[in-house]
Amino acid sequence: MKLNLACSRDIKEGYVNLDLRRLNGTKVDILANALYLPFQSNVFEEIYCCNFLEHLSYKELLPALREMKRVLQLGGVLKLCVPDFSRIAHAWLYCDKMRKIDWWNWAIFGGQVYPDDIHRCALDEDVMCIILKETGFTSVSFSYDTTPGQEFWLWMEVY
Repeated sequence: MKLNLACSRDIKEGYVNLDLRRLNGTKVDILANALYLPFQSNVFEEIYCCNFLEHLSYKELLPALREMKRVLQLGGVLKLCVPDFSRIAHAWLYCDKMRKIDWWNWAIFGGQVYPDDIHRCALDEDVMCIILKETGFTSVSFSYDTTPGQEFWLWMEVY
């Protein structure tokens, strides 16, 4: 089985789509809190979790990742995507003031469309390495999309 954790509107076929709420009638399979996943241990071969961790407080990061590790099968893969705050901050300071202010506010602070749609922590490769190691994951590979507008998102495959 595969889990699409904190799926929001990104419903994936072939996955169990889980989120805390249904947005605009989205067909979420399971409504649940990612800090307390309603599954037995070792059930998912893959967990896909994109643009979620930055919405947690630093205090919630380790418990959320521990829950992901608990439900992930041995040898399974955790696929994560977060905005890379280091890259965004560098671009803000040195490179790209041409972007619309709406984009910068969204990338740094979240969309703010509903109460939990805010970014509560800043993540980058260094921070992710530290918290993934503390959670017990042993291997992580990082990549970036080169599509304009997507180059600030840090993609990870974690084992």
